[in-house]
Amino acid sequence: MSEVKNTVTFQGKEWKLVVNRNLSFWHEYLGNLGYYYNVKDFGIDVRLEALHVSRNGTATSIFYYEPNFGEYIQKLLEFCKSRSNISQLDELCHIRAEELMMALERCRVDTNVATFSDFITAYQRFCPSLMTTNSLGREATVLLEKTLQDKGYDTARAAEVVSIITYPEKHSPLFESQQDLCAIGALAQSKRIGPDEIEKSLDAWLHKHAHIPVNFCEAPWSKDDARTQLAAIMSEDCQQKLDSLMQDHARHLEARDRVLKEISDETIDVLAYALQEATYLNEYRKNIFSFVSLQYRPIFEYIVSLGGSSNWRDGFYLTPPEMLALLEGEKINVLALVAKRNIAGAYINAEGAEVLLEEADLRPFKELIDIAEGRRPAASTGEQSVKGSSANRGVVRGIARVILESKDFVKLNRGDILVTTMTSVDFVPIMEKAGAFVTNEGGITSHAAIVAREMNKPCVIGTGKATQIFKDGDVVEVDADHGIVRIIS
Repeated sequence: MSEVKNTVTFQGKEWKLVVNRNLSFWHEYLGNLGYYYNVKDFGIDVRLEALHVSRNGTATSIFYYEPNFGEYIQKLLEFCKSRSNISQLDELCHIRAEELMMALERCRVDTNVATFSDFITAYQRFCPSLMTTNSLGREATVLLEKTLQDKGYDTARAAEVVSIITYPEKHSPLFESQQDLCAIGALAQSKRIGPDEIEKSLDAWLHKHAHIPVNFCEAPWSKDDARTQLAAIMSEDCQQKLDSLMQDHARHLEARDRVLKEISDETIDVLAYALQEATYLNEYRKNIFSFVSLQYRPIFEYIVSLGGSSNWRDGFYLTPPEMLALLEGEKINVLALVAKRNIAGAYINAEGAEVLLEEADLRPFKELIDIAEGRRPAASTGEQSVKGSSANRGVVRGIARVILESKDFVKLNRGDILVTTMTSVDFVPIMEKAGAFVTNEGGITSHAAIVAREMNKPCVIGTGKATQIFKDGDVVEVDADHGIVRIIS
């Protein structure tokens, strides 16, 4: 049986497709630099080499050179064996976030060469938080499961224990937004606030939470979105739901602490702590980027206007140096660049400089991405199942629906199995309907894993190739007790 191909040979190196994300070309250009020059700031002493390819400015796939990425993972796992290292990671993420927010505000007040240069430097320095928390969630989960198995736990019990002992102390921003809506709903249902006060409360809710679904490239929540969400929440008893949320959280924490005490193993305790913090930090840094991605849009609009564009989103197709050049007065035809960069990529060369990929170099990467995301058929492997990690236990059967982007959401009916590369906030409405979640990517700290635990739905993450093996209409069994998904008809 042949393996599904996931590498491209370029300049004598095998580049492995690791992540597909809804990220802009502009963002990942800075991400590549941050991974190469600033990962060491986060305690991992390695220059991480990355190559990225973006389609339509915002659909981005990230590749790593395997030996270099292996070195990074090895050093990351050594790093996460120290509780003090994890605490320092938490502290540094907050420091870098504060620096980024301050630089953004200065640039918003007065957009010029100096302030924009400071902003992109701060942005670059915060970017390694993405890869560090993502990789920590994925790799530390594997290590923790193995450590538990070495202590005699079978596969299913090890997966269950990981889910219990990695439950984080702090809530995700999405959870807090829903909790805040429940509080508004409870006040409305008890008649303690009337229609005018409800509208004011929703305005305050939007001021705090509107950026959450932005991620990097999407729209914020509108007032209509807020009203729709509140109406859905108020179909239940909001005070009862609030009480239930608090009680569930307390029960999760109690179970976590009890099981850790029963295990009484320092190595497991530290790995669990690392994953608790990584779960929180994964959502924290995503929330920072979502806020920043919303707030920089007027800056983009001003800069691209200097090159003849009236659409701020055209900034997604530019490199940060090109934006600086526009601010410096250089004549750049932004619309021509956008037309040219329907598919674009960049990598860090041997001298540590970022270089744009030529059109011919992009072709094999695009072909691999299309196969990985199910847009074109892969060579048949005969595989009928995939193996991943269990994010939340349970066994369920249903019809597979491969969802790659928001336009595919209409395909999923209640009880269907959501099969995707990864999930984000905009997936939440269909996650409510799905019987289970199956993803190519992610660890216990991923969005899919967090939502699965909050919704208590079976979830298998990190399969690597679910979107290639399963097709719409396959009847599949999701065995999240053992981390296996198989075609049954």
